[in-house]
Amino acid sequence: MIQDSFGLTQLNSKRLEFSCFQEKDASEAYVAITPNLARYMAWDVPESDEQFREV
Repeated sequence: MIQDSFGLTQLNSKRLEFSCFQEKDASEAYVAITPNLARYMAWDVPESDEQFREV
């Protein structure tokens, strides 16, 4: 377990790197949004990945 400069925890193993969502992750996450997934979101789906970065 590693803490970054913001005090957030990152877990690492040989096969997995798990960390808190960051703005740099937005582009990859945005393309994964599907209608089936979006129905569980507490907010409307952004129209672009730029808008998604603000969420």
